[in-house]
Amino acid sequence: MEIFSYDSTPKEEVSCAICSGRSFFTLSKISKNNLDVRTVMCKKCGLIFITPRMTAKSYDDYYKYFYRKDRSEIKGTKGTKGDIEQNFKGALRFGRALGVLFKTFLHPGLTIDVGSSTGGVLAGLKEVEPRLNIFGVEPSLEESEYANVHGIKTTRAIFEDFVREDKTPPLAANIFCVQSLNHLLAPCEFLEWAYLKLENGGHIFLVVKNFLHQVRRAGSISAGVQIDHPYM
Repeated sequence: MEIFSYDSTPKEEVSCAICSGRSFFTLSKISKNNLDVRTVMCKKCGLIFITPRMTAKSYDDYYKYFYRKDRSEIKGTKGTKGDIEQNFKGALRFGRALGVLFKTFLHPGLTIDVGSSTGGVLAGLKEVEPRLNIFGVEPSLEESEYANVHGIKTTRAIFEDFVREDKTPPLAANIFCVQSLNHLLAPCEFLEWAYLKLENGGHIFLVVKNFLHQVRRAGSISAGVQIDHPYM
């Protein structure tokens, strides 16, 4: 397999996704694994993000071919079949817990998880509420294939490509985004899509990382920077 090279991957400068500002404080110039990654904070609204960053096509290729191996190397794990099974089992438990906690708000019908990984969260939700019609959107080829093999219908795409060719029913009862909002290249586009996609009375469920807590625990800003987290 071809080796992923961040240095030779096409990049693009981006403005602030919230206010379109282009005046920033530079917070860090390297990533957790010592790549040349510039992390900035918008001087106008405070959003923290990476610029320049890989292009959408580059991110699509990264997730499709390199993501699992790259993350395993950073974490120091082996990247074996056992790792992906553990991912599913952990997400399954978390999905069950979310289902129990928010059962009052879960409506029967189409339930989409954006950044659905191996499909564990969706599987756990369906155990709690069998009337859910679960559907995942996941850019990692290996993770989406695992989900489909295990009966969780999943399309492989970065969200920005999926939304342009969304072939799911017009309205959804529930939309989940579990620790994936910071992976998206257009988080505002996701929120706008979710607002239009949800049926009346439907709900969006967001689980997000606390970047400040993450860098405090790690001891530096750069220790919390990853190329797969364009926003923080």
